[in-house]
Amino acid sequence: MFSAPLLPRIIEKCLASDRIVIDTVISKYCNHIPLHRQSVILERDIGLEISRATLDGWVLKVGELLIPNGRGDEARANQWNLYSGG
Repeated sequence: MFSAPLLPRIIEKCLASDRIVIDTVISKYCNHIPLHRQSVILERDIGLEISRATLDGWVLKVGELLIPNGRGDEARANQWNLYSGG
């Protein structure tokens, strides 16, 4: 029995789904919700306790992936379909 290889994750070894990471970035920059408020909302609404420092790390990692540095990183940044709606 064989299985398909796993799709690349935005943040390797992260227990949170890519969807939560993406929602965090969208909420921060599109909805103007600060990370400390997002932390409180996640805990209140779904019982997910995530520190502001962790959320900040996610935002920084997504930012790194979106800034091409001329070594073909555009392809790496585009390997995740951030607008899949999934």
